[in-house]
Amino acid sequence: MLELLKNTFGRLQIERDSDTEISLKDLLLTLSQQTGLPSELLDDRESLDLVTLKEYFFDRVKGQSEAVECLVDRIAMIKAGLSDPTRPLGVFLMVGPSGTGKTEIAKALATFLFGSEERMIRLDMSEFQDPSSLQKLLGGNDENDRSNSLSTQIRKQPFSVLLLDELEKASQNIWDLFLQVFDDGRLTDSQGYTVNCRHCLILLTSNLGAAKEFTPSVGFGGRSGPQFDPSALNKIVKKSFRPEFVNRLDRVIVFKPFTRDVMREILRKELRDVPQRRGLRSRQWAVEYAHSAIEFLLEKGFTPDLGARPLKRAIDRYLLSRLAHAIVNREVPEGDQFLLVRAKEAALGIHRSGRP
Repeated sequence: MLELLKNTFGRLQIERDSDTEISLKDLLLTLSQQTGLPSELLDDRESLDLVTLKEYFFDRVKGQSEAVECLVDRIAMIKAGLSDPTRPLGVFLMVGPSGTGKTEIAKALATFLFGSEERMIRLDMSEFQDPSSLQKLLGGNDENDRSNSLSTQIRKQPFSVLLLDELEKASQNIWDLFLQVFDDGRLTDSQGYTVNCRHCLILLTSNLGAAKEFTPSVGFGGRSGPQFDPSALNKIVKKSFRPEFVNRLDRVIVFKPFTRDVMREILRKELRDVPQRRGLRSRQWAVEYAHSAIEFLLEKGFTPDLGARPLKRAIDRYLLSRLAHAIVNREVPEGDQFLLVRAKEAALGIHRSGRP
């Protein structure tokens, strides 16, 4: 508290160039700047619109209502002051097929909770398969190891989302290390210093069992088959991790495979973002997509078991590369234009629209 008062006083002296009384609003602003936490969470006098918050997450991550509801519930608990102060802000294991939004929702959470995606500390757990890799997390005798260790990163940025990617690939002693972190929010480094992890929200991801349990949903290309079974993934998680590890998780969140309708939503969102690319921002173009173009990209990019990544590759290959050729070869006139994108045989064509 004393440090907060000193920092607030110093900030006000710079901003106002005179001594002044410190108000609660001033303290909350300083705290928000230091932690990244929005004022809606810090100030009891402000309300938090949970409906708008859900819309924010649904806009970033399509088709994963369980994950959105879970994280909104946790944020509400943080706002209400009902989260356990002796543990991290939350510990959630996200399982399911690759490319279904696990990393994207972590970025969205870091942006809302702490103000930036840069507040996300991300570890690829496949780099910790060897038991000796423990020093990468705790820092060894080498100064470079200590500066890049997890303990140092959390000490520098205690208010953050910690994302542990593909947890199942890490060695057993790495899992054991995190038992203490999940249980009481402490991490002791190689030098014996204890790092406070209670201001972190921890997300773990795993593709464990996703390929085995995945089957295409009814309605894609006229084919049908058994539905994706979330309960089967929960059973695999319980078999793969020791009970004491699973017992320290707040919840296991299952990310489901995308249906064709959800992929269409994702496609439209990706297409809305295309004009924000550097090469298009300066051009006064309104780009329209015919139904045939939407369906063409879906056919090229919809792979139920691989999520959204093939769709993004299809946009690059069939749309953005075509736009790039049109720009470089000056096939599209300069100035204000309405461009129509439509499918033509095995490709997309870009034409001037007949609109004025």
